[in-house]
Amino acid sequence: MTVICDAHLVADGDFNAFAPAFLRNPPLAQINKPRVQNLRAKYDSRSDSILLEWDTEHSNQGADYLIRYKITSTPEHGQWKFARGYRAANMAKLDATSLRNGDELLVQAKLDDPSATEWSDPLMISIAKRVQIGELVVDEADLLPPLNFTANVLDPKTVRLDWSVSPSTHTSASLSANVYYIVNVKQLTSDSGENLVNKQIKIEANNFLLGNLVPGERYEMTIRAATGPDHVSSTAAIVEISMPKEDEYFEVGNLIISSRFKADGRGVVNLTWEVPAALVGKIRSYDVQYAPSHSSSGRWQQILFSGDSPTAILHDLRSDTEYVLKIKTILQNNVQTESGDFRFRTPKVAVNPLSKVDVIYSSETSAVRIQWILAPHISLNHVAGYDAPSIYRFTTIDSLPLNRQESRLPNALAYRNVGPGRVVISWSYSSSITDSVAGAAIFYTDQVQDPNVERWQRVNVENTIQQSVVLIGLRENTVYAIQIVPVLYSGELDFPSAEKFQLKTDSML
Repeated sequence: MTVICDAHLVADGDFNAFAPAFLRNPPLAQINKPRVQNLRAKYDSRSDSILLEWDTEHSNQGADYLIRYKITSTPEHGQWKFARGYRAANMAKLDATSLRNGDELLVQAKLDDPSATEWSDPLMISIAKRVQIGELVVDEADLLPPLNFTANVLDPKTVRLDWSVSPSTHTSASLSANVYYIVNVKQLTSDSGENLVNKQIKIEANNFLLGNLVPGERYEMTIRAATGPDHVSSTAAIVEISMPKEDEYFEVGNLIISSRFKADGRGVVNLTWEVPAALVGKIRSYDVQYAPSHSSSGRWQQILFSGDSPTAILHDLRSDTEYVLKIKTILQNNVQTESGDFRFRTPKVAVNPLSKVDVIYSSETSAVRIQWILAPHISLNHVAGYDAPSIYRFTTIDSLPLNRQESRLPNALAYRNVGPGRVVISWSYSSSITDSVAGAAIFYTDQVQDPNVERWQRVNVENTIQQSVVLIGLRENTVYAIQIVPVLYSGELDFPSAEKFQLKTDSML
């Protein structure tokens, strides 16, 4: 907000000559020369106040100053109001927040002393308030036109005009509710030989389609805000546009959308469209904008790229979300055309409710045991049963020599009884931790209810290549609890990634 104060001194007689009758005062008795002289004013933007200053020829002997002021432009403000001045600085401040554009303020000052009856010469202050929106400066009471007025070509004869209502269209909310817009359309060229066309449209909406234009001609569109025939914004928003000729018009119409998303929700969307053979090499660039269709922020993502290739790749879209997409084509002759809105929904990615599945099998039986851990977002209380929507692959163990390495898929666990009290344990590491694993620690105990693994037997594996061990000295025909815990390069045990299962040793009989 900018406030301009135009202040000048007036004599009482001069003031009564032009002031309304209800404000006229009898001439002030000036028996003695006023002690307050050269009263002046300026605007202080930091405090939004009018700063009054004056001179005095006599010591005020500790007395304060008294300021009286009134607005002379309207009858309801005709009463004097009073304020006090700073005696040490010969100054006073008047609050300017309640003043309006066009107000005239009459101010006088004197010593606040019973013996000082003389007021200073009157000072008339004219108030002019300005509002700055961007680079535009207008009177506070003036209407503002839309500041983001755009024209988008839809075909060689049609253009869509769009604008947004400025939040500062008018300082009065009651007037803002009655605002409408006046759009003037002026044809600037007539290469086709037809008569120049001028149109005026009044509309309350903030967009409309303008048709029946002449292909290949230039047009100027201006827009002003109004609340009535006598109250129209003094400034206008202006755009100029060249309509394309019939043989140079192009908009993206047949859009091919393909996408691929991963289980974590990240994915890629590919956009491809066809360009007529006659326009190959005539397209300078493309402007692709997209946003979620129900986004409240109104922010569009944007990518700009060369017109050599009619394809775009979007990397930052979310799965299972509807998007609105529009593509603007900029030709080599600066003609711009915009496609309509394309709407599409990215695919929904089903999240696996199981975070880990282990397949445990033994050579002496023809069956396997499957155990799993639910994903963190799945509550066991909400599980009614299990189906098999996913495929888990595993390899049953063979009768191989102990020195031969067996190949198996991730998440595979196995054990094999190779003799009384001797069991071979095999495992594989999850791909999510392979890069940080230095080895493994194998814990086992026949006290299967003991939760403290520190009391269990332990076998250390010093590398990741070895993925099997032989446990010896086990009791026959006994159930053992096994935990295979990855050891990280830092030396820490990765218990959250541990594999847990139970086995039963063979008997000699």
